Amino acid sequence: MASFGFSFRKGAPFQARFRQVIGRLVNAGILEKWTQEVMANRVREMRAAAGKTAAYTQPMTEDEVVLGLIHLQGAFYMLLLGCILALPIFLVEYLTHSRSNTTLMPP
Repeated sequence: MASFGFSFRKGAPFQARFRQVIGRLVNAGILEKWTQEVMANRVREMRAAAGKTAAYTQPMTEDEVVLGLIHLQGAFYMLLLGCILALPIFLVEYLTHSRSNTTLMPP
């Protein structure tokens, strides 16, 4: 959802009325509807422009699938497994290094 911000000079005579009107528009849901319509129109325009100018793009066939989070779930599990294995190894290295530094220091 989009947000709107307006600035006025200090003591502007129309500031209170403007806030009242904007508040009514927000409460009625009109600003949200306008925003959604504007975004939908912009997306349609961008897609139409991309379709006309990008002739090198190929349409998807029935065999092609748009990748989603479900398709990449295995990769995330492998990442999690790697992090879980790396943590104890890091701790062992840190502890052995800190012990070796304390024993090598001259008295």
